[in-house]
Amino acid sequence: MSFFIIFIIFYHFYHLLSFCDFLHVYVWKYVSSNPFYHVYSNHKFGKNILFGFFVLIAAGFGGLAAQSANDGLDQIRAYVPVSDNLATSGQITVDQIEDIKTAGFEVVVNLATARREQNGEEGFAVAEAGLTYVNIPVDWEEPTLRDLDMFFSVMKANVDRKVFVHCFANMRASAFTYLYRTMELNIDPVEAKKAMDAVWDPNSQEQWASFIERAMERGESETQ
Repeated sequence: MSFFIIFIIFYHFYHLLSFCDFLHVYVWKYVSSNPFYHVYSNHKFGKNILFGFFVLIAAGFGGLAAQSANDGLDQIRAYVPVSDNLATSGQITVDQIEDIKTAGFEVVVNLATARREQNGEEGFAVAEAGLTYVNIPVDWEEPTLRDLDMFFSVMKANVDRKVFVHCFANMRASAFTYLYRTMELNIDPVEAKKAMDAVWDPNSQEQWASFIERAMERGESETQ
């Protein structure tokens, strides 16, 4: 009897997915000819079991898909999940764009300068995948407040979308994202800095320590 219950459950699942109509006809003859099926299928408890089983299966497949996407993201250089709708990383490959899309990201922001070998095909590949692509080439030696303003504008325009920010090593990306979260989203600096600390310390690069300081000072003066 228990075997038949299991058989019915898997049969319903099989039929739900409509794998093969031909096999369905012959399997159904066996299932429907068994008297127990009519008792089981008309019983409220039996229907609840079937429904619960389908929910578990759907959740399981959803979990596997999410896990697969996360596994792919973890392979990206210096990948850091910042929040539910924001992540940063180093340089991505064309093959990793599908993982980014599968994870639900809708916008890719590249803060690296153009290098044919590293990101020469990136813009087209991202657009081809159906995602929005924005490139703000930030000079490593001379990051500017104008670059930051442009980044803020892009982030504000996509505040309701899931955004993936990257550069070559997640140094530009983590620094710009830190400033955006503290200055525009009013997130506690100590909390926001954790994502940047996971990658690097901007104080190790004089031009970046100075850049962040100037950005913060300007932000403070604008709020006074």
